[in-house]
Amino acid sequence: MQKSDPKLKECAEEMKTILKKYDVAATISLVSPTHGEFVMHLPTWSGVQLDGDRGVRIKFKSTEKEKAQATAHLIVSTIQINEMFAGNFKGMFDELSKKSLISFSDIHNRITPHIPGDEL
Repeated sequence: MQKSDPKLKECAEEMKTILKKYDVAATISLVSPTHGEFVMHLPTWSGVQLDGDRGVRIKFKSTEKEKAQATAHLIVSTIQINEMFAGNFKGMFDELSKKSLISFSDIHNRITPHIPGDEL
């Protein structure tokens, strides 16, 4: 199996272009039948910056109150929206699990969906 899905990589790059054009923040999960990809874009108006392999950092001057407020809004809104999505997907997973339609197995250090009765 490939390590990534080329369609997802291409889609992610197109989305980053659109996000840059509109200068908006986004966290996006892209999923194909076999792979998942994550996109995070941070806008120029926030004090949050991607910092290479170290993750993200917050950077603005104490005099930049509007930037601080916008950054706080970005962070809180993103947390709230992602918590809502995570709760919705957890509910869907729990429902599938109750009906014994799906379980998860750890294969090659990845959590992989498994339909009981199918060979891994």
